[in-house]
Amino acid sequence: MFSVRCGPPAFAFGLERAAITHPSKFSTLVVCGARGPRPRYPRVWKTRKRIGTVSKSQKLVECVKGLSNVKEEVYGALDSFVAWELEFPLIAVKKALKTLEDEKEWKRIIQVIKWMFNKGQGKTMGSYYTLLNALIEDGRVEEAEELYGKIFSRYLEGLPHTFFMRMISLYYRLESYQKMFEVGIQIYYTFVLMYTLLMLILDHGFPCMEEQK
Repeated sequence: MFSVRCGPPAFAFGLERAAITHPSKFSTLVVCGARGPRPRYPRVWKTRKRIGTVSKSQKLVECVKGLSNVKEEVYGALDSFVAWELEFPLIAVKKALKTLEDEKEWKRIIQVIKWMFNKGQGKTMGSYYTLLNALIEDGRVEEAEELYGKIFSRYLEGLPHTFFMRMISLYYRLESYQKMFEVGIQIYYTFVLMYTLLMLILDHGFPCMEEQK
């Protein structure tokens, strides 16, 4: 009398053998069933080394200092510098501006900040003050006065006193005492405005706070 016995499937032995005979020297290989180890290639986007903000700022300074004073040439070089960036490298640009300020490269500071403003980036009080100081140090008093007037009209109650003191020192150096007096009136006006707003808040409170109560 005959009997039939079902043996284990053929591929089970292959799987078991592949798991047992896994070589230890392949640290970056993956065992795929009965086909053996498969090489794992490095990712394309991970092969390129990342550049820090310090090295980027140094490259930006070197790029700008080697250019002429032509606006189109400077803006074209700056555009090509950030062309492959996914986001605007604001930190690297700020560090480059600090380096240029230490080296007293006032023309380059003005060019970089105006280019940054045209891109819609970095419009902070610190950037405005750096631009104002660079214009004054470069002897472009009319542009500095125009910039100060725009900032004062836009940020009337929130303008830091460093802007007022910088303009007063400029007018004192130029012996323009009438304009010094005008800046002093602006300081007094902003102080009175803030004091009045503070008194109104203390007396009546915020409407939103009263609604929450």
